[in-house]
Amino acid sequence: MYLKTRPSRTTVDRRHRPSGLVAQPTRHPPVRPPVFCQKGLPETGHFVRRAKRRSHALDLGLRRNGGLRERLPHNRRSPGSLSLVARPPFRYGPDSHTILSALERHLTKPLANDEDRSKMVRLIDLSHPLEDGQLSYPSDPEIHVTPHRTMDAHGVNVSRIAMGSHQGTHLDAPFHFFADGAALDEIPLERFYGPARLVDLAPGGALGPKTPLTVEMFEQHAEAFEPGAKVVYRTGWDRTFGRPEFFTDLPSLTLDAARWIAERRIALLGMDTPTPSKIAGRECHYALLEKGVEIVIVEGLANLDRLPDRFTFVGFPLNFRGRDGSPIRAVAVIE
Repeated sequence: MYLKTRPSRTTVDRRHRPSGLVAQPTRHPPVRPPVFCQKGLPETGHFVRRAKRRSHALDLGLRRNGGLRERLPHNRRSPGSLSLVARPPFRYGPDSHTILSALERHLTKPLANDEDRSKMVRLIDLSHPLEDGQLSYPSDPEIHVTPHRTMDAHGVNVSRIAMGSHQGTHLDAPFHFFADGAALDEIPLERFYGPARLVDLAPGGALGPKTPLTVEMFEQHAEAFEPGAKVVYRTGWDRTFGRPEFFTDLPSLTLDAARWIAERRIALLGMDTPTPSKIAGRECHYALLEKGVEIVIVEGLANLDRLPDRFTFVGFPLNFRGRDGSPIRAVAVIE
């Protein structure tokens, strides 16, 4: 947008031709207020011819940047003038330093906001590392992570990975226990990501081996179990990861507790144990994964003692077509 002045007794002093984009009228009152028009520069004859040439780059920058404008203080502008701010290049004039200052504030503000935001956001890894020879759930395939090609022999490193779909920190799809249940690639991605609640069943400590997780323990946190919610419960059992008892002596949901959770129709249930229950066995999975419930079960989480009550859960599976589960890199986003 350009500045156009209405015809008046204002004239341009040709002895001191303006070097910027603001017309410098001689002081011949009265000066009529400016009007804005689609095209152009101030209609002051000689100024138009020079300023059009000088401001070609400014004109282009102004259109690309949405016409950012900033008025100068009254003691820095002539009557009826308007300072235009856009990306360089442009000719330096009397008000160039003011234009540059405004441009700098405009361009650096988003960057400062991004930096401030990055300082406020924390990422907490909720996953156990995967290693060659690591213990697996009884009867599941062993994990092997071995070199297939090496730098010394081939000039590149490539690994061979063999493991079960429920190794380490992983999630279960309904297809894990139901032949007609949804497979990994059939579950909406929104189920693996979003606001979550922590239910800490052992604040500041850990539950003992084979502790039953009862309905009464979860009823104290009933407000977290809203339809469509993502809930992660902590027992402190992740401290035993890497030892045989991690898979055998875990705190376990009772069948009544599993049914109570299923009735709440939450979207995702996470835990720091390798499976929901050794007490109820498969009946627990049936209650959580059956048609009409289909809760995504995330097992083997870590570092839950570092989480606040509310956080954003991120835990996407590998995109195995038609399969039952997958290791995940679970992460909590804390703002």
